[in-house]
Amino acid sequence: MNSTPPAPARLFGLLAREASIGVIIRRGQPKNWIQLIHWDTQKDVFKPGQWFHGRVYDERSDLSPDGKLWVYFAAKYTPQPHRKQSYHHWTAVSKPPYFTALYFQPEVDTYSGGGSFINNNTILYNSVSPSAGAQSIPDTHLTMTWGDIHFLPASFYKNLEIHGWVSADQDACVTTDNSPIVQGKTPSVWQKQSGKYQLSLKYTRKGRVYSLRISGSDFGIPSSVNWADFDQRGRLVLAREGKLFSASLKNDELIYHELADFNNHRPERMEAPDWAKKW
Repeated sequence: MNSTPPAPARLFGLLAREASIGVIIRRGQPKNWIQLIHWDTQKDVFKPGQWFHGRVYDERSDLSPDGKLWVYFAAKYTPQPHRKQSYHHWTAVSKPPYFTALYFQPEVDTYSGGGSFINNNTILYNSVSPSAGAQSIPDTHLTMTWGDIHFLPASFYKNLEIHGWVSADQDACVTTDNSPIVQGKTPSVWQKQSGKYQLSLKYTRKGRVYSLRISGSDFGIPSSVNWADFDQRGRLVLAREGKLFSASLKNDELIYHELADFNNHRPERMEAPDWAKKW
């Protein structure tokens, strides 16, 4: 009897803006397990990190410009009779590739949570009930400032804008400074340029859909691609079916170069080292 092959892992990337560092958020296979992987984008060297059993909202997570910290929004859903913790949604700041929280803030629900790094010292926190001013995290150089989010994908849109994506909709209300994000026309189509390459992203209820134009010509990107961006070298990098690729044009054809295959990773207990447990 033929058995159904396991579904491939799904990958999402976060790239530092001022350093050749990225992280890969790997989820699935097995179900509800998340692994964080450190990526040296200059040498394409990958360091597997900690595992987490639950959910990480990758589109509400961000990597600091220097690549030393990441902020993420996570949830752990346990059947009520067996739930021991008093919280099941939270925002945390840690050092990749580890989930071990240096800063931890419980959340009431999924409306608030996560954020974006405005710079290495400031996190724009995703909140539907913004507080006045900003809050310094004790014993650190970090400040949390509040963004007034009125439509749920806005935190992801904010991350896109900070990382160089431009809304194709001129009426969309998303700003790059610390001012609140306000209700406006939803900027569902985004574009990013690297040389002669123009990458487009359409955000839909079913997920992210990418397309590519090179020197005015359209090149298809498979629907199985669940993340794509330009890295710090300007390379087109894509995640597809649990694998990470770079892609380049050769003889009018888009050629894919496999950088890593994360499908065979399996959960294992990993203690964060001492340097990842302190600021």
